[in-house]
Parts: sequence; C-alpha cells; structure tokens
Amino acid sequence: MGDRPERKSKNIWVTCLIPGLLLLSYIPVSEAQWGLNASSGWAASGIHPYRVAGVWSFRAINDFSPSRWRVIPLWETSLGYWDGEVDDRKGGASHIVTFTTGPMFRFQYKFGNTENIAGYLELGIAASWLSDTTISGRQLSTHFQFEDKVGLGVRFGEQQQYDIGVRATHYSNASIKRPNNGVNMVLLSVGYWL
Repeated sequence: MGDRPERKSKNIWVTCLIPGLLLLSYIPVSEAQWGLNASSGWAASGIHPYRVAGVWSFRAINDFSPSRWRVIPLWETSLGYWDGEVDDRKGGASHIVTFTTGPMFRFQYKFGNTENIAGYLELGIAASWLSDTTISGRQLSTHFQFEDKVGLGVRFGEQQQYDIGVRATHYSNASIKRPNNGVNMVLLSVGYWL
C-alpha cells in the first residue's frame, strides 16, 4: 500500500527545501546581491501570467576559476497573477494569485574582455502556492505546486545592473493528486540589480 497523498506532499516539500537550505548555509547572506524583476507572457489555455520577483544572487561557486563561465546560486521569491477564463463545464476561478519561492542556478558566460555584458542559462525548481486549483478548465487539484523553470538571458550595463530574459516554466503537483493538468508558460522578463 502506497503513501497517502498528504505524506507524499510532506516528503516532496522536505526533498525540495533541504537542498535550498544547504545552499543558503554555504554562502554568507551579506555577500548577496539582490534585484527585482517583472515578467509577463503566454500560458496554456489562454492564461495570461504576470509576476514580480525579488532575486538574491550569491557569490559564484567557482569564483576563483579563470574560466569565463560562472556558476551562480540564486534564490527567487515571486508573487504572480494568472488571468484566465472560467470554464462553465469544469468551474474554477477566472484568476489565480501565486506565491513561489526556491533556489536556481545560473550558468553565466562573460563575453570577451568586457565586464559590462554576460549571457546566462538558468535552471531551477521552486515550491508554489496557488489561490485556486482550477483555471481556464485546467485542473491542478492542489494548492501546492512545483515550479520548474529554464531560462536564457543577458545582463548588461556599466555594472551589469540590467537584466533581460526569457523563461519556460511548468507548474505541476508531481501527481500528488489527480487530475494534474499542469500549466506551461513562456515569460519575458526585465530586471534591475541593486
């Protein structure tokens, strides 16, 4: 007999948060740089997502390497709003508010001899809470969701303070409870590092 859904949910939370806490314990918070970004884009079933996020960037893991590549741990916390439509057959909400937090890794490449521009690839997984479990006919079944993300972008400016990127994001509850339609999104973002 398998674990109950509540037990699976608790185990998944622990599995995701332990690596994030280890990451935070590795790097002094006083060395973190932080930034803000806003994004919007397109999603499945006509959902229009909007989000604002605070991002903490820590010292590169390979900071002392002569390589042009840097592996940079980040922590992102965001507040989102999904604007959708009510499906008369399945019910649900016309909008959802989301809260998401979790670690990411950014693989950043410095172009040439300049310090003013760097491209990056980022990967991450986060824990999300959604205000409703159905939107635009998509049944997500649980308020808790995982946010898997992969993105490409560029930082530029005198101190690389500007950030423009594109990100593919997938929300799912990892089949803790069915149906688990999930939601896929493509987001364009603009950011500023302080």
